[in-house]
Amino acid sequence: MKHLLILSLTLLFSIPFGAQAQWFTDYNAALKKAQAENKSVLINFTGSDWCPPCMRLKAEVFDKYEFKKYAHDNLILLEIDFPRRIDQPPGVRAANQKLSKQFGVTGYPSVFLVDNGGNQLLKTGYTPGGPKAFLARLQNTSPAETARPTPQPAAKPSAPKKQETPAYAVAPVVIRYDNLALKGISGGRTKMALINNQSLAAGEKGKVKVGDKSLDVLVTEIRETSVLIQIEGEPEPRELVMKAGVDLSKE
Repeated sequence: MKHLLILSLTLLFSIPFGAQAQWFTDYNAALKKAQAENKSVLINFTGSDWCPPCMRLKAEVFDKYEFKKYAHDNLILLEIDFPRRIDQPPGVRAANQKLSKQFGVTGYPSVFLVDNGGNQLLKTGYTPGGPKAFLARLQNTSPAETARPTPQPAAKPSAPKKQETPAYAVAPVVIRYDNLALKGISGGRTKMALINNQSLAAGEKGKVKVGDKSLDVLVTEIRETSVLIQIEGEPEPRELVMKAGVDLSKE
């Protein structure tokens, strides 16, 4: 018991206090802090108490020590929240709506990485894979990270091969997205979107058939005539629009 207590205390104090994530709620204050510390700002537009993908992003990424440590060393964190069960001061809600419009937010979660001048570097959202996958996405956007391979002599002979790889990788992404169709949206207490053969609610993930294959698709938001989806393996969310006058029986 004594050894267990000592081990627990050792683990507790081995985690730096500064690694605890501090989230700003004011855009200008976050930029000012970023300029003072020469860091980028990570902006999380979220619906903290009603949006399932937002809750997953928080639990699977933002609450993890690996992310907190990286953020402490490299980022200023800004949360722009649109809760439904929590009363916000009118001024805060108005400021959040203004910033949401400024960044063109259409669904939640929407995550932006900006430099300390407010210039957008990256837009992303919830993707599976935890902090490792999320941080890899951020680091690939960092000028310091992308500059590393450039001066290496070994990179020159392999340059043609690297250019060929995206050419083969991009084609199937376009094809499989074009073969996804929003066939209907049901009403009622819980809205359901019919995507190809699969009915999914907002925040629900399922396998959608595309030809002879299946895609893992997460529905992040259901609107009146469209849905926002996240296809596993793709960094950016996509919007499917329900087309009027299409004979779906022929598909």
